[in-house]
Amino acid sequence: MAHGDRHPLGLGRSPSGAFINAEFGDRVWISTRLFLASIILTLIIGIALGVYTAARQYKASDRVITSYSYLVYIVPAPIAYFLVQLGAININETVGERIFFVTGISTPGLEGDGWAQFVDMLAHYAVPTFAITIVGWGAYQIAQRQYLLDNVNADFVRTARAKGLTRNQAISRHALRVSFIPVAQSIAFTIPAIFAGGFFAEKIFAWHGVGSWSIDAIALQDVNAATATLAYGSVIFAIGAILADFATTLVDPRVRVQ
Repeated sequence: MAHGDRHPLGLGRSPSGAFINAEFGDRVWISTRLFLASIILTLIIGIALGVYTAARQYKASDRVITSYSYLVYIVPAPIAYFLVQLGAININETVGERIFFVTGISTPGLEGDGWAQFVDMLAHYAVPTFAITIVGWGAYQIAQRQYLLDNVNADFVRTARAKGLTRNQAISRHALRVSFIPVAQSIAFTIPAIFAGGFFAEKIFAWHGVGSWSIDAIALQDVNAATATLAYGSVIFAIGAILADFATTLVDPRVRVQ
């Protein structure tokens, strides 16, 4: 490939002749919009349910939620996404009209003001975001519940209760912070895992982001596109590691002192 055919940033062209940089820029924005909300919801719901179930150990709510988490933890993500898609299709067929969009990022040829386009975008976001979230939070719920239970009977928690705190107060003020440290450190691995699982979500829900692009690049032996997606994965892992360090610093005073 001649130097004059290359993009200034140097990622080259795809076999179709398109600049890799331009394609990557368009698709990474699509993937970011899809996964950002899912990652935030996964963290919040998973940790909150982990604390909730640990505080209600062996009660009915704990057994139901934890059993569900173990179930989705072992089910392959593509199968779970496909089942959610089938569920949305069945709801549409039962109601007799389209309530949920199960494919695509927007309605082709949609005309109207910015509000109509925004509502249409949210309608297309609902099913894939829901699918990624309900699959992702299970691991966080299990981890947060276990780490919190390991610290409930620790000496520092018993000391806090001896000083007059109730069990819930001792958990929220002392045990929760300590138990969150290993969960915060796992963010470095969970965020890349959600993106990796999202590759299948993009294929199933027909979102033309980095994930589906990378799968197509491998099938077409597009070396430049595959290299770009590999670099993208490395950046995502680095971002996850930075966020994990930041979260650990917030909850662990020893790290701040060091």
